[in-house]
Amino acid sequence: MDESRQKAIEGAKVLEKHGRLDAAVELLSEAGVYDEAARILSAQRRFADAAQLLMRGVGVSIEQVPALNAEGKKLALMAAVCFARAGRNSEAVNLFVALKEHQRAAQVLEKAGDRVGAARVLASAKGRFAPSQLPQAIGAAAVTVEAAQRLEAQGKPELAIQAYVQLRRYAEAARLAKQQGTLGDAASFYAEAGMVFEAGATYVEAGDLEKAVENFVRVPRDDRRYRVAANEVSRLAAELGQLGLKMDHFLARFIAEGPLEGRDLESFYLLGKVYQQHDLIENAKEVLRKVVAKNPGYRDAATWLKTLEQQTHVASTQYERILKEEASYLAADSRAPPTLKKSSQPPALPDLPPLPNPREIQPTLAAPIPLVSTPARAASDGEASRPNEKMLSREVGEDVERIARELNPSAHQAQESTGNTLFSAGIKPTELPPVEQRPQALEPGTVLADRYRLEQQIGQGGMGVVFRATDLELTEEVALKIFKPFNEDEQALARFRQELQLSRQLLHPNIVRLFDLGVYRGSRFISMELLRGSDLKKLLVGPMEIKRGIPLLIQACAGLKAAHDRGIVHRDIKPENLFITRDEVLKVMDFGIAKRQLTKGVTVAGMVAGTPEYISPEQIDNFTAVTPASDLYSLGVVAYEMFTGHLPFQSSELVPLLMMHINNSPPPPRSFVATIPESLERLLLRLLAKKPDERFADAAALASALAQVLT
Repeated sequence: MDESRQKAIEGAKVLEKHGRLDAAVELLSEAGVYDEAARILSAQRRFADAAQLLMRGVGVSIEQVPALNAEGKKLALMAAVCFARAGRNSEAVNLFVALKEHQRAAQVLEKAGDRVGAARVLASAKGRFAPSQLPQAIGAAAVTVEAAQRLEAQGKPELAIQAYVQLRRYAEAARLAKQQGTLGDAASFYAEAGMVFEAGATYVEAGDLEKAVENFVRVPRDDRRYRVAANEVSRLAAELGQLGLKMDHFLARFIAEGPLEGRDLESFYLLGKVYQQHDLIENAKEVLRKVVAKNPGYRDAATWLKTLEQQTHVASTQYERILKEEASYLAADSRAPPTLKKSSQPPALPDLPPLPNPREIQPTLAAPIPLVSTPARAASDGEASRPNEKMLSREVGEDVERIARELNPSAHQAQESTGNTLFSAGIKPTELPPVEQRPQALEPGTVLADRYRLEQQIGQGGMGVVFRATDLELTEEVALKIFKPFNEDEQALARFRQELQLSRQLLHPNIVRLFDLGVYRGSRFISMELLRGSDLKKLLVGPMEIKRGIPLLIQACAGLKAAHDRGIVHRDIKPENLFITRDEVLKVMDFGIAKRQLTKGVTVAGMVAGTPEYISPEQIDNFTAVTPASDLYSLGVVAYEMFTGHLPFQSSELVPLLMMHINNSPPPPRSFVATIPESLERLLLRLLAKKPDERFADAAALASALAQVLT
């Protein structure tokens, strides 16, 4: 990355943290970092300003856009999207057409109600078919399949293609276009037909690699050609030097399965290059480990892996350095002018759109989203608010039993008619309220932010509701987590901001992805990847087979290591926060009470955060000073439960349970299941050591030890 660009981005981040958004935009614009400047403007819903700024970066007229290089076209595409979201459809359509994004141009026109214009755009793909050639009949004859076939038989392929397009028989149009050697048209028609693998392959032939990737990543995971597509995506990612959330999510299963044949080795090797290029070192190490495991002598993979591990090994001394750096930053910040001083609360998210004026909120959402759990009583009642479901008072006194019950309320998963459970990060499905209790504005079919159409409510919890939704812009399903209004619950708002800030820093196959954020009529929402499967808790109906459990734990280690390497400690690892997809990919969820080292947490004095059955001894004693070793302890409790079918410490009362974590040794795992290997028993007991420095050095060391149990 260019040094001046990097300095501008770092400076803008500081300005963003202090809410000086216009200054951040100006700094980035002057440095020519238009994409980042536009991101800040778009997050404020200033889409027209973002589009104009991006066009300034493009620096040419719309007519000259097709001649731009890849970086220029990227800015132009972002501008087109911003114009569309600003409602400036003419500019959006012209830009999309100039970029040969005919499908997107048609979507803009269809949304505006101009279906005829949309049809003309699609039929005039890449200028092959003039809009004037789109009457509803050809040569005064009705356009039918038979007519199209006659045109084809008569040697009039272009007219036949036009007829097939009007009939929406895009596969036939693609076949003919490919025969004519117009590969770009053929690929576009394949995409229209939903034949995404064929579209990707044809775009490769046409030399349009970016569009090839766009189509390959849409190949379903259960398609027999999935691994072929994954190999192509890996190769193209290396050639383009690009990596994105959709690409990374698409490759998750491919990476989890590991290389199965020779060509896979090169794909994994190339992915290592891309991940390292994007500073995703944990991802790079993960794919290289799989290469070395399959073929230790493949190219320089083993040497390269060793170098990366030496560079990124996070020992206690390095964490001390992180602490010192953050401490010095805080100290320096305390000398800044009053308007720039850090508050005691987590830094605000400047790119979170502001809530509208309460008087402007529609009556249907004037009240908080109804929740299953009983809301906390107001302080005016003369009583303390009830503790959050993950926060419990240290001075519980007579309320121990009540708090313990609240910590573990019974939960019920929401299921689709197929019986498959869907989750999003952070909110656990519970019993849904009666239909009449739910706000009318959040019924299926509602479109949020002109982008997300709600399909089905799939979960509800203490902070809001979760919907399965369709992202109309990307035509993909996502999970939409909609939070109750936070003007009544500052603690919830702090956790919401915390989760956003931390989740946005993490890009890893074993961590739930966060995509977008916004506000809808007074309620904040975030979109994230939609997970199909079940959390680990639902799978713990007895001791789990070691051959299944250990690979899952190794994946959990990979996700935690990615967080730990960025100085982020989860602090609430438990089975409910480990989601297992249908493809046996484990995802770490819910960073709502996670923290950066030395930053002020979102708990309050006299409180302990976490879940008591899985909490580490040091969290009980001093929650704000936890390290990655605390997450390893909690994962040790999870592993103990997985393989024995029992928790290491159990009590019906809270205080005795916490004291067990501090003072008691757990029963030997083999006392529950005699077939547990001795090596696994030693590993579990080491994880549950009372002193953090007696556990494993880090999550990578734990993963290596787990892998050796299987050998």
